[in-house]
Amino acid sequence: MDKFERSAMVEPSGELSEGELRAQRTLEAARRLMDPQSVAPVLSVEAELKRYVKQAYRRHSYD
Repeated sequence: MDKFERSAMVEPSGELSEGELRAQRTLEAARRLMDPQSVAPVLSVEAELKRYVKQAYRRHSYD
């Protein structure tokens, strides 16, 4: 079985709204970030998510 359960994902179709399509792409990008072993092209959503995570969770130095 795959590391992540993907059976719940809905296949893209003409019936999905723009917001649903964006959410779907964001979730897939997050899954790829969680599993760096998977080889997939970097989408703009994934690049943006990676930048956000690095900025939000950067190490803080408390001297």
